[in-house]
Amino acid sequence: MVCPRHRTAITGGTDGLSVPAVGGLHGPFFGLLFLSFSALALGLLLPRLRLGYHLELIGVNEAQAEAVGVAVRFTMEKVYGFCAFFLGMAGGLFMIGEGYLIPSTVFGLQVSLLPVAMAMVGGLRNPLGPLLGTAVVFGFQELVWAYAGGMEQTLLGILLILAGKRETLFRSVCGKMFS
Repeated sequence: MVCPRHRTAITGGTDGLSVPAVGGLHGPFFGLLFLSFSALALGLLLPRLRLGYHLELIGVNEAQAEAVGVAVRFTMEKVYGFCAFFLGMAGGLFMIGEGYLIPSTVFGLQVSLLPVAMAMVGGLRNPLGPLLGTAVVFGFQELVWAYAGGMEQTLLGILLILAGKRETLFRSVCGKMFS
């Protein structure tokens, strides 16, 4: 958090930067909508591609995937590049849509944790999981802001822990209910 505030030539310091409007009022919205559908289409198509098969092998056992001829490092770099492309485009469109950026809003802990929370809550293996996670996390966030004031980060942390343990919790609750 210290670095972005003091790099005034790049970030405008604590005052932030003004960004010129591009594409009119609705341009960034439609750009983000197109980007979202493109990412969703890629997520639905990926399991049918060789790259998706390689990713599944790597996810099961990285050493065995390499043993059967999957270029693990190259595959992971390719996926990292796809993710970086979509995230970079989304960040650029977000910046244009906001019109004004302050380093604490762009480099803050909240911005770093929200995408992780959305993916974990929605599920990591289903392409529609992040959409469900986004709806749940934003709904949760609105409820927290409305009723719990300054507890956002604490309750988001609890939500992340519960999302990480959801399979274990689900098995234990269902086991008690049906045994």
